[in-house]
Amino acid sequence: MKGSLTMLGMIVGSTLGGIAPMLYGGGVISSLVCGTIGGVLGVWAGLRFSERIF
Repeated sequence: MKGSLTMLGMIVGSTLGGIAPMLYGGGVISSLVCGTIGGVLGVWAGLRFSERIF
């Protein structure tokens, strides 16, 4: 279950991070960078969340 929450966090974080620059008119490079940062933060959040639950 720990891996599932980690993957879910990565998917949600990278998706939101990739979409966010498009809302304010950012380019492809900023979308890739923010998607990467969002994915890393999503993995971290997924791990922290799974540690608290299990």
